[in-house]
Amino acid sequence: MRLKEFFFDRQVVLTAVDRARKRVLSKFGSFVRRTARQSIRKRKRASLPGQPPSGHGKQLLKTFIYFGYDPGNDSVVIGPEKLSGANMGEAPEVLEYGGWGMRKNTRRRRRVVGGPGEIEIGRAGGRSTKPVTDWHRRVRQVTYARLRTSAQAAHANRLNEELYGPDYRKQPAARPFMVPAFNRERPKLDALWADSVK
Repeated sequence: MRLKEFFFDRQVVLTAVDRARKRVLSKFGSFVRRTARQSIRKRKRASLPGQPPSGHGKQLLKTFIYFGYDPGNDSVVIGPEKLSGANMGEAPEVLEYGGWGMRKNTRRRRRVVGGPGEIEIGRAGGRSTKPVTDWHRRVRQVTYARLRTSAQAAHANRLNEELYGPDYRKQPAARPFMVPAFNRERPKLDALWADSVK
């Protein structure tokens, strides 16, 4: 019997183990993604703290949960893609981990004399007018100009708050959906590994 052919450092064995590991991780990622998506139910009301979030409208959170192999760490990465739009990129992380602390509003800008600032909301057009998505997800036409007086700066700061909300916002309680899905599917890993190397 040519026992050396089955040593763990032989390329044929390493290739088989590598192929099996990727297959197992892919299946596990698929299971966790499916469970996480199923936990996000479409309903009008918000979910209770500690429960998976509710799905609303297009259900972007549910749609954009993916999994993929990470060759650098030889592992599977499972979770939602960072969403685009005003502050939406933070939404999945805030839902998963929450916390009742106050969070600084990164869209707010302090307007001062000599700098640029908002002078009007709602003008139809103009070279210094552009569309802006406010904190209520509405697109609004905002006109900007250089601020020359303290009254203009104060007015611009009021408009900036109207557009982007207060300087600090209360961060909601956690509504986890990925960690519970992972924990629910974790016991299946042993069965996936069984007879996986062929």
